[in-house]
Amino acid sequence: MGKRLKVVIIALLAMFLCSPVNALEVVPNSIVSVTDLVGDKDGFGLGILEDQSFNPLDLPGLALGETTDGWIPRNALPLSWEHEYLLNGFSSITGASLEIFTGGQGAYGPSRLFLDEVEIGYLTNGDSAEGNFARLDTFDLSSYGDLLKDGHVSIRVETQYKEGGYTVSNQPSDNWILDYSQLTVYGVSDTAPASVPEPSTILLLGIGFIGLAGFGRKKIQNRL
Repeated sequence: MGKRLKVVIIALLAMFLCSPVNALEVVPNSIVSVTDLVGDKDGFGLGILEDQSFNPLDLPGLALGETTDGWIPRNALPLSWEHEYLLNGFSSITGASLEIFTGGQGAYGPSRLFLDEVEIGYLTNGDSAEGNFARLDTFDLSSYGDLLKDGHVSIRVETQYKEGGYTVSNQPSDNWILDYSQLTVYGVSDTAPASVPEPSTILLLGIGFIGLAGFGRKKIQNRL
């Protein structure tokens, strides 16, 4: 095979591999996610880890208007907070998860968790005869996409319990603490990802052009 033909084949092969058509056909849209965090993941301000015990006397009280890192004597009221997030770039929601780090709840039974007033599950008991413990719970919210699509959702924890059913008036509320609540929403973007040639493809293309350039210089020198 002549040198000229080899150079041409290398250049054509490199140009073909650089084509972005295959990548766009295989992955027309990219996966995106957005996360909203209420709190600061600092273990109640004391560095308390999951399943570790703690002394409520070491914790400050919950100040007016605050939600996290304060011991919560809620009396007859549940604690609630909001998650807000932007879904710019989402063409659809494919899944979501809620991660909550709490401690000490469970004196009156399992605490109920609500998403926009829809009950979605229970928090792990953090109150026992051995003391108060930190608990990490994660909830799959994939089936609640309709509640998440407006970019705003309310979370409420109901710690009150009465044997035979829950109540909001006949039972005092449990004391507990919230460290953080993290909501993550997953979806498909409404734009196709940019196609970037792989380094090996760029190298082949460069070799092809260098070969053509060298061949051209050699041909000119022979003519001289």
